[in-house]
Amino acid sequence: MVTRWKPAFEAGVNLAFPLAIAYTVQGFAVARYVAQAFHIRGLVQAAVLVLLVLMPILITTVTAVGLLDVWYDFRLRATPDPDSTFDGRGSSD
Repeated sequence: MVTRWKPAFEAGVNLAFPLAIAYTVQGFAVARYVAQAFHIRGLVQAAVLVLLVLMPILITTVTAVGLLDVWYDFRLRATPDPDSTFDGRGSSD
């Protein structure tokens, strides 16, 4: 799209919307997984979902989280380490 070459621009425009939807869905999946991992109540999850739908900047944030999840894997980092102690630090052996 940057080159302004017409076929590339049209392909970029046609790919942008489906990819944005896919990354938004991935962002919602990350948010849901983190909410379950930290045992957040259903009422709070529903309130956050309503805020996400009502505030477009939060949808952009969720899309960015979905895009970054491809590289950073937030869900893996939200999973507790079985070797860690209660205070969150790893074992000292």
